[in-house]
Amino acid sequence: MGFGELLEQAGSTGRFQVLQTTLLCIPVMLMASHNLLQNFVALVPPHFCNAHTNLSQSQMSAEEALLVTVPLDQTGKPERCLRYAAPQWHLLTKKQELEFREGRRH
Repeated sequence: MGFGELLEQAGSTGRFQVLQTTLLCIPVMLMASHNLLQNFVALVPPHFCNAHTNLSQSQMSAEEALLVTVPLDQTGKPERCLRYAAPQWHLLTKKQELEFREGRRH
């Protein structure tokens, strides 16, 4: 007696087998989507606090607005979760002076 004959004698695909297979497929599908989710949530995009409301009407570039509203860390990059209480306009003039001096040296 082969396996196929034994399976036919015991009763092949019944309600229990269909229910068991269906219930096992649900967690398998959830695990597949969970593994795919890791590709999208693993990377933290660069983000900064919102600029002050009085900067929305100014003609500054995004880089200049970031310079006067967000402090720099030790590496010279903008901090992600810190913001000045008021815009630091003197930093903008220092940047322009530095660019002017570097331009004259070249």
